[in-house]
Amino acid sequence: MYDWHLLFLCIRVRILVVDEALSVGDFVFQNRCMQKIQSLKQAGTSILFVSHDLSTVQIICDRVIWIKHGRVQGFGIPSAVCQDYYAASLEENYPLQNKKSQRR
Repeated sequence: MYDWHLLFLCIRVRILVVDEALSVGDFVFQNRCMQKIQSLKQAGTSILFVSHDLSTVQIICDRVIWIKHGRVQGFGIPSAVCQDYYAASLEENYPLQNKKSQRR
């Protein structure tokens, strides 16, 4: 039986795809993953990171693409795109509350 975690650590990857993987596991697991992702990033690995966790997106990513229903809604620096995503999500999920607070 192979220990896939150790096998992964021995392989040099050029592109790493992470799709919502950090949303599972405990804090220790997430922290280990973040450390490994950062070391791969520093080694020049390209990372395709898919997540709804805006904080982690801003920590890991240099550039962000926001896609909704198959269409690009935003592209650019993480803080700006995440702010636009957050504002649009609030408007979509709480349209009346958001409009009331704007009137004040």
